[in-house]
Amino acid sequence: MNDLPKTIICYYQGADGPTIRIDARAKEWLGYFKKCICLLIKGDALEISINYLDHVKLDNIETFKLVKVSCRKYSNIIVSNNCVIWSRDVEALITIAGLVDGLIDGEGPGHQYLDGMDDKVSIVLAINEID
Repeated sequence: MNDLPKTIICYYQGADGPTIRIDARAKEWLGYFKKCICLLIKGDALEISINYLDHVKLDNIETFKLVKVSCRKYSNIIVSNNCVIWSRDVEALITIAGLVDGLIDGEGPGHQYLDGMDDKVSIVLAINEID
């Protein structure tokens, strides 16, 4: 994985409001990201700081954490002081892992929306959509 291009994670005000876009440029990185989600699902970790993963560059944020919560009512996306905290319960994490699989198994460029219907911030995971 040492020669993979950087995955860029940026925060911006999109047409539909605040947006976090994760632009992966290698399917191998998506597999790595899915493994991190699975660590949360299995309970091997309670939070993962995405900004510490190999081959990640943050833009307009300094910290991006994915946090496992006990139930859906605690799920949210908070953006404050250049920090993103994305909290999800196990059921939502399983759904996100499946969406990541769709991008790994798909042909060509593509993207998935990983946020929930009640979220005030959109999270988009894309593969090979930018040069």
